[in-house]
Amino acid sequence: MLQRVPKQFLEGKKVRLELLSHCHRQSLIEAIKDGKLWQITETMVPNEEEVADFIDKAQIEHADNTAFVYAIVDKESNSVVGSSRLMNINSAHRKVEVGYTFIAASWQKTYVNTETKLLLLTLAFESMKVHRVEFSIDSKNFASQKAIERIGAIREGTLRNHMILRNHRTRHTIIYSIITAEWNQVKMRLQDNLKTKIP
Repeated sequence: MLQRVPKQFLEGKKVRLELLSHCHRQSLIEAIKDGKLWQITETMVPNEEEVADFIDKAQIEHADNTAFVYAIVDKESNSVVGSSRLMNINSAHRKVEVGYTFIAASWQKTYVNTETKLLLLTLAFESMKVHRVEFSIDSKNFASQKAIERIGAIREGTLRNHMILRNHRTRHTIIYSIITAEWNQVKMRLQDNLKTKIP
């Protein structure tokens, strides 16, 4: 049986993940305004008016133990710079998905995403004892595909006509995974990547 009780905080050297609540609402709005993230068609980011509902749904998922939704906080500035989650938790098959990640434009290509992935994957593989972590990426989101491939996730295939987005585009979804046997190598890659991004 997987550990299904969400951890309130996940602490890294530079990033802290805090279980998302309405205390993060305004700072999360500021993060999505940085780069107008809701306008990026390859990701699914709430706009300012949708953030309260986004948090309400996250809290329902916390209560149901179906997802752990986190605010990403830069520790030095104490700023919320985005959000990410463990979701689609499946105890019977010991698997979860990491996704719904968005990061303010000013914090992209820094240590933030790398350490966030390290914290979430460590929680999944080492605390929850999952056998598999999945990633679902828009077929047009080439930057995210390259990033997840760099850490060692395996591309498994494409779900064609998988979703209809709010701009009415039909999305093909690329599925990636990391399994238990690959975790140590992925962890070392993430740690090595952080060494180049954290002085």
